[in-house]
Order: sequence, then C-alpha cells, then structure tokens
Amino acid sequence: MGESQKRTHHPILVSVLGTYGQWDADLTRGYAVTGTKRSKGETDVDAYSIRARVDWQDAFHVGPVGVSPRLAYTIMHTEIDGYQEDGGSAPANFKDQTHMAKEMRYGLTGKYKLTDKTTLLGHAEGVHRFDTHAARIKANINALGYHIGVNQEGSAVSQNWGRLGGEVDYQLTTDSRISFSTFVASAGEDADVSGSLSWQVAF
Repeated sequence: MGESQKRTHHPILVSVLGTYGQWDADLTRGYAVTGTKRSKGETDVDAYSIRARVDWQDAFHVGPVGVSPRLAYTIMHTEIDGYQEDGGSAPANFKDQTHMAKEMRYGLTGKYKLTDKTTLLGHAEGVHRFDTHAARIKANINALGYHIGVNQEGSAVSQNWGRLGGEVDYQLTTDSRISFSTFVASAGEDADVSGSLSWQVAF
C-alpha cells in the first residue's frame, strides 16, 4: 500500500517599489532672542526612493498563526534647491542641499484568521540606518551688515530602532477589503505613534 505525502509550498515574494515627488516649500526661520524678527524663503524640493523587499510568506506556524519573515532595503535621495531669504533680523542665502539615506528593515508578521472575512496581523520590525547625518548646511548669513559663512554638518540621525504594530483586515467583497493598522516605535527616525486606514480594490 503506497503512502502519499502532502507538499507545502512557502512562496517567496520579491518586490521593487519606486517613488518620486516634487514640493514647493515655504520656510520661516528665526532666533530665540527677544526683539529679533523671522526671515522667510521659498524653494523647491525633489525626492525619490527605491525599495527592494523580500517576503517569505507563512515560512512557519506557531499554532494557528502563520509567521512571515521579511527584509527590505531602501535608498532615499532628497535635494533642496538653494534660496535667498527675505526680511527678518538676519536673512541668509542657503546653498543647495542633497542627501542620500540608506536603510534596511527586517521583521516578522504573524497572521491569524479570526473569521472567514476578518484577519488579524501583528508586526515586529527592526531598522538599521546606514547614513549617520542629515544633509550638510552651507549658507551665508547677513547679520547687521556682517556676512557670516556657515558650513555645518547635518544633525545626527538614529542608527537603530524598532517598531511594533497591529492590523485588522476585513474582506468586504471578493475584490475589495479595508485595513486598519497602528504602530508604535522606539526613539528613531519613524513617528513614535502612527496609524492608517486603507481600502484596497482589485481590478
């Protein structure tokens, strides 16, 4: 009598996501000194990012919970055009600012089917930032007729932090669902608390 075996497949999904954006920025800068006035400026901001991600869906189970590891690497480039401030006690002329940020995110997602239409998900994620500082600031400040040159390294950025989150998915129809998620993060470059509500429709 022959013995049949059931083979289980754990699909590995590879995805690449690119984004690009342009913004008009209105900036106000001042000093914490009594009697000083704020200076204002306008400039353009361009940014793009590329993210490569690998998900191993349902790599293993803990009871009824399917666990999926993931790994993502992101490059983010930002450029702020130089601009001249107007008014204020010490208007400045800022040079172009460019910055390339690189980070890796790794984590696990646990998925539990609560009902036929409702799925609960828990997320745990760690982040490592490879760059150490924000964009260098170069400027010339006109303070009471004196020109002061500035060439300052950008502020330090966090190198490692973590996030925990929960999500509820509800299947409205065969082709659409709504999701609500919320996250908390340790001290780092993500928001301390964040949330989202989305509606996904398949075409």
